[in-house]
Amino acid sequence: MKRYLKSLLQMMISMAILAVLVLWMDREKAKWLLQEARFEYLVPTFLLCVADRFLMGFKFRLLLQAISIRITQMEMFRIYYICSLQGLVIPFGVGPDLLKYWRLRRMGASHADLVAAILTERFLGMAATACLILVSILFLVMRLSEATTMLTVLFGILTTGVLAVAGGIFSSAFRRRFLELFRIRAFSQKSRIEPYYRAFARFEGREHLLAGFWGLSFIEQFIPVLVIFCSARALSISLSLADCFAVIPITTFVERLPLSFDGIGVREMSNVFLFGLLHIDYDTALTFSLVAYGVFLASLAPAAVWAFFDPLWVEPFSDQEKDPL
Repeated sequence: MKRYLKSLLQMMISMAILAVLVLWMDREKAKWLLQEARFEYLVPTFLLCVADRFLMGFKFRLLLQAISIRITQMEMFRIYYICSLQGLVIPFGVGPDLLKYWRLRRMGASHADLVAAILTERFLGMAATACLILVSILFLVMRLSEATTMLTVLFGILTTGVLAVAGGIFSSAFRRRFLELFRIRAFSQKSRIEPYYRAFARFEGREHLLAGFWGLSFIEQFIPVLVIFCSARALSISLSLADCFAVIPITTFVERLPLSFDGIGVREMSNVFLFGLLHIDYDTALTFSLVAYGVFLASLAPAAVWAFFDPLWVEPFSDQEKDPL
C-alpha cells in the first residue's frame, strides 16, 4: 500500500511540475514552432525509440545465452517492447524489470539465473551511464568555460572511473581482490545467498561478452541524445549534436531518480535549465522536450497492438545438460 501511495505522490509531483512549466510557457511561441515543424524529422525519432527497445532486448539476450537460456531475438524484442509499455503503469520504479522477470520465469528460466542476469544488466548499464555523465559534464564545461584546470580535474575523474569500471569488469585479479576486500566470498556461502552467487559465477571467464555488452550500453544510452537532436531539428531549432550530448546524459540520470512518475516534469525541468545554460530559451527547450517525449509514447503504441493480437507467450528451450546454477 505504501508503494502505491509513493507512486501516487510521484505522479502528483510530476503533474504539478509539468503544470507550472506549461503555465510559464509562451504558448503562442510553442504553437508557432509546431506549425513550422518539419515532421519528417520525427520519423527517424520514432524509429530511434523503437530501435532502443530492440537494442535493449539484444543486449539482455546475450546475458541469457551466456547462462544457457535460449530465446529468439524477436521474442526478446517483444518482451522488452511490450514490458516497456506495461511498465509505464506499474508502480515501484522497476515495473519493466518485474514484468520481464515474470515473463521469463513463466517460460522456465530459473529464479537465481534471472536475478543474476537482471542485476548484471543493471550494473553494467549504470557503469556506462556514470561514464557518459562524466563525459557529458566535460562537454558542458567546455561549452561554458575556458577553465583548463576544471577540465583537467574532470578528465582525471573520468579516466579514474573508466579504469575502475573496466578493471572490475575485465580483470580477474581485480575482481578477486574486490571480493576478498569486502569478504563477499564468505558472505556468498550463506544458504540463501549461495544460489545467486553461483549464478553470477556463470559469467566468470566471459569478459569478451561483458565488454561487448558494456559497449552496446554506450550505444543504447546515446540514442536519447539522437532523439532530442532529431526533435529539435523537426522544430527547426539550431541545436548541435555536441549540445545534446552535453545535456541529455545528465537529464537521463536525473529523470531516473525516484522523484517523479516516469521522469515527467523532472525531465522537462532539467532540459529547460541545462539547455538554458547553452542559450536555448525556455519556451523552445520545453517545446522540443515535450515533443520528444510525445514521440517516445507514440513509439510504444505498436506494442499495445502487438500485445493485443499476439499474446506474450513463447516456449523457449534451455540446455538441459547443464545445471542452471
